[in-house]
Amino acid sequence: MKRLLLITVLFTVAYTAYNSHAPIILNLSNSFFISGLIYLFIALFSYVRNIGFFKTLSYHLYRKRQADKQDDALNAAGGTSEQHQQKKIELHEYTAQLGKSKWSNKLFYLFSIPLLFCSCVLAFASM
Repeated sequence: MKRLLLITVLFTVAYTAYNSHAPIILNLSNSFFISGLIYLFIALFSYVRNIGFFKTLSYHLYRKRQADKQDDALNAAGGTSEQHQQKKIELHEYTAQLGKSKWSNKLFYLFSIPLLFCSCVLAFASM
């Protein structure tokens, strides 16, 4: 939480310094909107990553990467495929493994929604 606050403050200061010709309220509104939108996209991305269909796609990409690694190892070692068989995990094992490392998007929602709301309020105040 402290990191997101620090990132937001640093971005706001840098954006305000870069656009010093515009009014301060407009600069605050724009910087809050940009950082709030970025946090919202991160939260939505982590939500989409945790949905079942995308887990299935991720599993198939994992299987493809494992097959490519195995082929590369076979080519480098010059052995046969029976000598270098690796255990491939099944879909339910892969899903359980992803469930352990589930991303939490609560913090990003807690930052993005108030930032977007403050941005709207400041934008109307600057008119």
